[in-house]
Amino acid sequence: MRCAQNNQCLTTANYQYIDSDAIFLRNPEDALAKTGGFVTSCGHWSHPDLTVTPQSQAILREKSTHWMQRVFNAGQFACDRALYTISELKKRCLDSRYANTCLQSKYYDQPGLNLLVNLTGVPIHNLTLPPIGMESTWAGDYLDEDFRTTWTSLERTPYLIHWAGRNGEVTRPIDRLFLDYLTATEQSQLQQELAVTQRKQAQDRHSPLELLRRLKRSAESFLAKWNE
Repeated sequence: MRCAQNNQCLTTANYQYIDSDAIFLRNPEDALAKTGGFVTSCGHWSHPDLTVTPQSQAILREKSTHWMQRVFNAGQFACDRALYTISELKKRCLDSRYANTCLQSKYYDQPGLNLLVNLTGVPIHNLTLPPIGMESTWAGDYLDEDFRTTWTSLERTPYLIHWAGRNGEVTRPIDRLFLDYLTATEQSQLQQELAVTQRKQAQDRHSPLELLRRLKRSAESFLAKWNE
């Protein structure tokens, strides 16, 4: 199973899962104290494509026309209850209706995790949607020098910032929130690693295999929209 560590979270209770490319701006216990069930604060409701496969999207659409409000980023979420036992989790992942999404997805663990959570019927609350309306927790949404402009109250201020999906550059003002945690030695090491990563990404983008992958993803996306 891809990225088994966050899928295993589904077998426990009272946790906050968070990727290493994220920081807390305030105590998550305080931010989550009034919200139960499964809690996220990502903005994938506005761009849900990478949270589903054609198979899982069809399943979510059967449950609600508002299915986009129930998807989330696999890099940060919290839950106050266990959703599966290990045996239940294994059984569901191996189910022929779900195996393609849970075990074979090309988009890593994200579609599988979204499907597994949605299948349980647990209430899913996204703090960036009403009634709370917290501002985005994704660093990519903040482009301006004064990135705190919309953080006008404690409730609207994100309790974490996640750098998911960024291409390795740390040039935006909000990136200072992350960099300020690093020592001078760590910052130097980071810059060296980013340079290597960016060179590899540039090479990969032009490889024949990557071009084929892009073509396949485009075809799958087209077919999914065609079948809606």
